[in-house]
Amino acid sequence: RAALERHRLRREIVANVVTNSMINRVGASFVHDVVDKTGFTASDVARAYAITRDVFELRAMWRAIEDLDYKIPAAMQTAMMLEISRLVERSVYWFLRNERHPLDVAGSAKEFRPGISTLAQSLDAILSEARKEAWCMQTGALEEKGVPTNLARRIASLPDLASACDIVRIARGSNHDLGQVGAVYFGI
Repeated sequence: RAALERHRLRREIVANVVTNSMINRVGASFVHDVVDKTGFTASDVARAYAITRDVFELRAMWRAIEDLDYKIPAAMQTAMMLEISRLVERSVYWFLRNERHPLDVAGSAKEFRPGISTLAQSLDAILSEARKEAWCMQTGALEEKGVPTNLARRIASLPDLASACDIVRIARGSNHDLGQVGAVYFGI
């Protein structure tokens, strides 16, 4: 990190790494599609992607899925990667619409990561009964295919965590407990 911060091509190196990550994880047309739909610049999309990747701790999930090579069917790994891609797409749009521009990657990650992590760990206590049942069923289905419990729970939670940024923002803005706001949000 220290060497990178001193390097005269630091910006170019960072841009290259983020670009490669986006293309590898969400596809070559992702940036173009988001730019077309939103009118934001490619650099705005890249920032929103980097925020999303960091606040949802996606690198760890991607590694965990890749570590399952030859242990579970490739189709199952692909399905889990696609679930993450859906979260990325929704969250990128959320950050583009709701955060101040230019997007502050480090600041937004610092603001949202703790709340999203808390929500991810407490979903079983705040989801509605119907949603909790669906989450448990999806977790069980993944576990039956050989996905480790922690990863299965996390992947099954992604559709619900797509709302996490709203919940964190509402809790902070209203000075209410994050768990209470989450329970009300999912209850509605």
